[in-house]
Amino acid sequence: MRGFERRLYAAVLLALLFGVTWSLTARDWQFFERSGSLVVVVGVALTWRDFVQTLGNVESFYRAEYARLLRDFDAQRPTGIIAGAMHDGKREDIEAKQAYAVEMVGMLKDRLRTTEAVIVCLGTLVWGYGSPLGNALWSFQ
Repeated sequence: MRGFERRLYAAVLLALLFGVTWSLTARDWQFFERSGSLVVVVGVALTWRDFVQTLGNVESFYRAEYARLLRDFDAQRPTGIIAGAMHDGKREDIEAKQAYAVEMVGMLKDRLRTTEAVIVCLGTLVWGYGSPLGNALWSFQ
């Protein structure tokens, strides 16, 4: 996920730097404003690809695999008291790992939704207010 985020943020940063560079060269902040539209396009493309649904599919796969693993594990439960207790301890470990995997996928979903929202909001902010913001920081006369 981090490599994906780095590439995504690099694309957004490059689009904004391109707009700033072009605006400084042309001495007009409208090009910075227009780079905001490119950032919005990146955010819309990210949302359109629906990576959150893909993570949901991964979560469903893990749930099914853990359920199958636990079924197979329970079918092989030994009959002795000590062996049964050891088996139950291993089963609890498997259940804990399943809960951890589901929690991690949920956190990744939330992180991806937040990233989508941040990119679209940043692009919209720059697209709508890039020129006044640029003029406030550095006015061309």
